[in-house]
Amino acid sequence: MTIVTYANAAALELTGYTMEEILGRSVLSFADDQEEATRLLVEFWEKGSWMGEVAGRKKDGSRIVSHMSASLVRGENGEPVGTLCSFVDITRTRRAFEELRIKDHAIASSINAIVFGDLEGRITYVNEAFLRLWGGQDASEVIGLSIFTFVRSKQEVERILQHVFEKGNWQGEITANAKDGRAVIIQISAHLVTDEQNRPICLMGSLVDVTEKKLEQREKDKNELEEMVLANVRSLLLPSLERLRGCRLNDRQKIYVDSLETNLQTIVSPFLHRFSNRFLNLTPVEIQVASLVKEGKSSKEIASMINVSERGVEFHRNNIRRKLGLNNAKTNLRSYLLSLS
Repeated sequence: MTIVTYANAAALELTGYTMEEILGRSVLSFADDQEEATRLLVEFWEKGSWMGEVAGRKKDGSRIVSHMSASLVRGENGEPVGTLCSFVDITRTRRAFEELRIKDHAIASSINAIVFGDLEGRITYVNEAFLRLWGGQDASEVIGLSIFTFVRSKQEVERILQHVFEKGNWQGEITANAKDGRAVIIQISAHLVTDEQNRPICLMGSLVDVTEKKLEQREKDKNELEEMVLANVRSLLLPSLERLRGCRLNDRQKIYVDSLETNLQTIVSPFLHRFSNRFLNLTPVEIQVASLVKEGKSSKEIASMINVSERGVEFHRNNIRRKLGLNNAKTNLRSYLLSLS
């Protein structure tokens, strides 16, 4: 009763065989896994019926998954006289489920924070990365909450949602609230998920915390601006003041020049202080020389700008190299100072 004695048109279409080819074949010859098929056959004989999923091979060798229902056919005396099997091809369904599981796993394990919401903006799913970003422990803390709960500007999110519903997606940055109340700068890619008929199903967002990166960039921009101001004051204004001092000035003009220099030093002193924190063991003059060397000034130019001899500048340069541990190294002083920026 393991030999095929009849197959209908649907069975022939499912397996790819003709009636002549399929009749007389062992049912085990269609199995994808012979050992597993033998085990199921033994179980079937013991119980008299069986129902479940089985994997097989079509005539062309391709794999199919079917839902099978098998039962013994008995004669008048109760003895088995045959087996009746019905199959439903669930290959596409099984493949779809497998793909869905893969996608689910990819979403759950993504390093990006992933959030799904319904069309009203209520959260329906978050992955572990979202909980880490927000500072929560369990998804139950956020499921059902409105996305407006997590943002600082309701108007901004309303504008984003309007864009998503109109265009299908939106990318940009927003400021969100972590669980402990701190501000978090989020880079977000939001999408409107639709079905095969292009009808909206839900909202999906992929989030990346860029707070630290943004703060670092702001600090870098701030430092660059400070150094630019400091460089301009030293290279453009202070030399002009020194040349003015060399002119015949009356007492009133000298007061103006002194006041101007004092005010300029007051403006740049915070920048000098931050610069000096990097070189705590340098003297004020050495800090000034180091800053000008970093700007690419020659010893002759520095001497003119700080009103000392070139020999004096070389003396300060040697002291700077010694204090920075470069005395016996071939490292270029300017290159080293630039590397510290």
